[in-house]
Amino acid sequence: MMIHLKNIICNHCKWDVQKEFHKLGFKDVIINLFEIVFSGDPTHQQLVGIHKSLQKFNIELACNAEEAFVEKVKYYIIEMIHTHLGNLNVKNSVYLEKKMNMDYNTISKRFSRKTPETIEHYIIMQRIEFDKESIRYENKTLTQIANEHNYKNLSYFSAKFKEIVRMTPSEYRKSVKGS
Repeated sequence: MMIHLKNIICNHCKWDVQKEFHKLGFKDVIINLFEIVFSGDPTHQQLVGIHKSLQKFNIELACNAEEAFVEKVKYYIIEMIHTHLGNLNVKNSVYLEKKMNMDYNTISKRFSRKTPETIEHYIIMQRIEFDKESIRYENKTLTQIANEHNYKNLSYFSAKFKEIVRMTPSEYRKSVKGS
């Protein structure tokens, strides 16, 4: 039996789930980033226990294949942003087509049917979250961050950031650093 997971965004989450499953007594399971494969069928009581255990990590069971599909797309978007943002040769659509092994239009339509936003909006929001993390945790100038994150220039970065966050990158830095 296979169950699909939601909100599992990194290998650390996967390792936490593996540890939890061993505590629950499941030895013959394969845990991937998006799914858990059982050698047999877990009982209803075991599924309830799994659900409760996963909640500790803010991980949920996906109700159907479409939810699982959306979770995969979200994971690959985050992966793309964190690993390929500075690479001018990587296009969002091409990256997702390769990872999902399907046409970008199909990916986009399926994503939008299951979520309240377009895939393009989700990419922008995740990119801004990555920008916020960099401002908060990296000791770099805003110009360095703008260049590394592949913005045209600092003015464009500031305008896009302010459009979403409702404050400039400088104002955001002051608010999170407490200065």
